[in-house]
Amino acid sequence: MLPLRGRLSTSSPFALVWLAMSALASGCAADALPAPEPRVIVLDTADPSDELFASENLVRFDLELSADALQGLEQAPLSFVRGTLRYREHTLADIGVRLKGEASFQELDGKPAFRLKLDEFVSGQRLFGLKRLTLNNDVQDPSSLSQSLAYRLFRGAGMPAPRCNHALLYVNDEYYGLYSNVETEDKAFLLRWFSSDEGNLYEEGGTDLLPGSAAAFELETNEGKNDRSDLEALIAALARATPDDFSETVGQELDLERYVSFAALEALAGGEDGYSYVRGTPNNFRLYRDPETSRFVFLPWGLDRALRPRFEPQLVHDWVPALERYRSVWNTHALVLSGCLASPDCHAAYTQRLRELSLVFENLDLATAARAELELIEAAGRADLRKPADDEYAAHARSMLLEYIAERPVALRAELPAVER
Repeated sequence: MLPLRGRLSTSSPFALVWLAMSALASGCAADALPAPEPRVIVLDTADPSDELFASENLVRFDLELSADALQGLEQAPLSFVRGTLRYREHTLADIGVRLKGEASFQELDGKPAFRLKLDEFVSGQRLFGLKRLTLNNDVQDPSSLSQSLAYRLFRGAGMPAPRCNHALLYVNDEYYGLYSNVETEDKAFLLRWFSSDEGNLYEEGGTDLLPGSAAAFELETNEGKNDRSDLEALIAALARATPDDFSETVGQELDLERYVSFAALEALAGGEDGYSYVRGTPNNFRLYRDPETSRFVFLPWGLDRALRPRFEPQLVHDWVPALERYRSVWNTHALVLSGCLASPDCHAAYTQRLRELSLVFENLDLATAARAELELIEAAGRADLRKPADDEYAAHARSMLLEYIAERPVALRAELPAVER
């Protein structure tokens, strides 16, 4: 379990609430905790997959893996093995199961994250129209709330982003714990946001959009054709653009209106583990070239480190240097945002979008959503014996998340120039 280093400040009203919850949880720790119960409200919507991701639902997935499959995952965890998935009355045999994760990766004896490919061995196999499921282990999200709320922020601003809620996962009848159930960004996802799923979808390749970097990006659609000329055109446009013609030159290949919204939402959500405000190399994003506009759109991914301050001693390692509580919205080394900020018209558009989306953030009332989700998942989290963070640590992370939600829009607007009247 991750220790809670230091103490919570009881001057925070959020901390008092979470400390009380933590004390209650600690008092029950010695007793056997009851198995958590799913809660599923069957929704009457046009898309049956809404049931799987509704915020009011705590779904349950059961995986059956043979001894050979378990051995396969131990020896080659990123390769698919055969398994059976059960959800309510639905049983899907011979699905593909593999482990996933980079910094969050854990093996089977810990709390592994899973990627399920339902049609890996049976062509056309689906669950409510979906052919992939992603179950994140929340190793980097001790609150178990960051992902569902951050994706809600993107969607609430009208930007393409996965649906996300929480799931109970059982493997061979053993409770593996509480997971974030994140909609996979694949063709089914694309059709929910775009008029066509025929464009190229790329996963970041640990590099920015620099000359010669196109091969580093992983092509997730149209793999057989492997035609990266569209990505190479975007890279070339960024390389030749100047501050005077940035919007025109780059705007031919990238939907800049959507990009400034994407970057502004990254600024609001924080995390420093995406594209526009990453501390190291760009990470956790995807690019989709919309066939209707022939321009690229950035898609968020991997928001498990969102909605918490940059410098929070209990949530960083000793080797991380002391940081300001919030990173400046003007502090970026990402190629696209740097070019935008150097361009007068793009800079002005970004400034305006930051102001607008800070109000969207507040109007979404993410704090109320956080409390509702916690009420739904609290018992499941306490019963999760595989989680890497103990209950006190999780309570602290939730306190920090609520403080962040209360503070971030105001702190961001303080950096913006005054509106001329």
